[in-house]
Amino acid sequence: MPFERSREVSLPGGDKDWGWGMPNAIELIVDGYVSLNDQRALDDLRMQRRKLAVDLKALTGFDCRTTIQQIEEDIIVIEAGLARLDGAVTS
Repeated sequence: MPFERSREVSLPGGDKDWGWGMPNAIELIVDGYVSLNDQRALDDLRMQRRKLAVDLKALTGFDCRTTIQQIEEDIIVIEAGLARLDGAVTS
């Protein structure tokens, strides 16, 4: 999997680009759970990320926008993994 085309990423200045290189940690974790057909682990991971995002959004006095954005991107990756499992079940 190293050095394959990853998902679209935000660059400094707001530009968008497709990431090339090593997948990030969440992609590797999701790929592992998908290969194990572990939907429960993916659901738990998604719920943990959602709770973390809610908790960070509730904080006052701190700028957590970058962290929240990363967590939301993680959730997208996790949901894509869940969709891959759903596709494998229906195929």
